[in-house]
Amino acid sequence: MQKNSSGQLVFSPSDLVVFMRSKFATWVDRYELEYPKTFKKSSDAMMELLAEKGNKFESDYLEHLKQEYGENNIGIVNAKESHEQYQETLAFMRDGKDIIYQGRLERENFSGKSDFLFKVLGESDFGNYHYEVWDTKLALSTRPYFLVQLCCYSWMLEEMQGVLPQNTAVILGDRSKDTFLLLHYYGYFQQLKTNFLQMHADFKVDLAHLPDPALFDEHGRWEDFAK
Repeated sequence: MQKNSSGQLVFSPSDLVVFMRSKFATWVDRYELEYPKTFKKSSDAMMELLAEKGNKFESDYLEHLKQEYGENNIGIVNAKESHEQYQETLAFMRDGKDIIYQGRLERENFSGKSDFLFKVLGESDFGNYHYEVWDTKLALSTRPYFLVQLCCYSWMLEEMQGVLPQNTAVILGDRSKDTFLLLHYYGYFQQLKTNFLQMHADFKVDLAHLPDPALFDEHGRWEDFAK
């Protein structure tokens, strides 16, 4: 969650996951955005280590794909600025790259960088093909929140290519692939997004409105403050 140069809120798929798990954590995230450094974040060395390992797994999978598809068939988004990343992603889509790595997706007040976009057959604004979202995870089984993230990425992707992909996939820590029919989870995602946006529309910068942390099993990066 952040504010753009115009002061508008911009959310990521991960923000939706935080909301799904803990409205307390989402509320404190928003308060922290309005009043930085009001509360002390919890440090979690294990989460930092897992994030590092996750990045390594993702880059190793990219190297595997280069061997399988050839480097010329993979578009890697390298631009620094978000606007340039978005344009570079669109250019790779129009060129029909088989795979796009770190593609920038945007729609309304959401944005984010997908792990991989894979080209599949099916009409879109680009012609007789479109893209679907694949995500790499260290876990050995798919978790519900993975699918919330993938639904959000796919929703943003729909805006860019003119069609919602039918499927999405998770590449697990053993490199096996779980494929999911998006529409089985899309209704839940849409309702979650509606509730999330309504919470922010109704947000009041007043600690009297702080949700009770005891109502939630998880508190994100605000575990110490919740205690």
